[in-house]
Parts: sequence; structure tokens; C-alpha cells
Amino acid sequence: FIIKPTAIAAIPSMKDPKAIKQFSEMLPKVSIETQILLIGALADCDPAIVLPTLIEALKNPNPKIQITAVKALGRAGDVHSVMHLCRMMGESKDAALKKEIVNSLGRMRGERINEEILASYKKADSEARASLIEVLVSRRIMESIDSLFLDAKGEPGRVREAALKALGNMAGAARLPDILALVV
Repeated sequence: FIIKPTAIAAIPSMKDPKAIKQFSEMLPKVSIETQILLIGALADCDPAIVLPTLIEALKNPNPKIQITAVKALGRAGDVHSVMHLCRMMGESKDAALKKEIVNSLGRMRGERINEEILASYKKADSEARASLIEVLVSRRIMESIDSLFLDAKGEPGRVREAALKALGNMAGAARLPDILALVV
């Protein structure tokens, strides 16, 4: 299939859900360059129609497509997208991809996003936890304070350092004695 960039640019303004779905279904059948443009356009469409396609694009082996899909989910993603992004963060070794996941999780809007990020943080391995702490701070997820204290008491390393820094940012004056007890 060949889809002209001007047609792709018009996708977000389309009102017909069937047409948007057809464009979504074309994604794996077009060139990498076209996939990147298409993913960007689909991010501005009805999430109910495009989220399965955007989540599937995360599995593409091409890092450019993965990063574009991560960015798209930052704009269009919902609570169910959080799990996919957090899992990808734990599995990926690509620093640029992880940074974009942190940014996208920070931008997501919707119900229960914070709760799902916190739940994913609690289940994540240490590599992903260190990155997810950045998200907890950027979103000011105050319900994470007790979990951050647990990580700040843990073994020296990235997670402990990130947790201490986060607590300094978020815990407030009332918890200052608890933070000082961790570092003294």
C-alpha cells in the first residue's frame, strides 16, 4: 500500500470510525516511514478505535516505530496502556526508548492512570523501578511515599538513590525526620 502524507495528515479530522479503523489495519502493510507518520496521526483519533493498533506497534522490532508508538500512547493512551509501557520499560535495554516511556507516562491523562503507574512500580524489577520513580515524581503521585520510603531503605544503588531524591521532592516537612534517618 502507498498512502500519501497528505492523506495521513487528514486522518485525525476524519469523523468516520470505519475509515479510521481501515487506516489502523493498514499499519503493518506499509513502509516504515509511512508507519511512523500513520502512528502519529492515529494518536489524535478516537482511542477506542486506535489503541489496540498503537499497543500492537510497541511490539514492532524497529526502534523508530517503537518510540513513535510510545509517544502516541502518551497522547492517546489509557489506563490499560500503562501496563504495556511499564512492561516494555522493564524488558528494554534501549535508554532512548526508556526515556520516552517515562515522558509518555508523565503526559498520559485519564482515570486511574496514577493508580496503575503506582501498581506497576510496586511490581517492577529494580531497573524499571528506578525509571518509574521519575514518573511518580513528575506526576506527584503522593500515594507512592510509603513505597518510596521502603526503596530508600533498600540496598545502595539506582533505586535507593532515586527514591531518596524523590522523597526530598515529595515527602514534605512533616516527613523530614524520617528522610534524615535514612541518610544519617
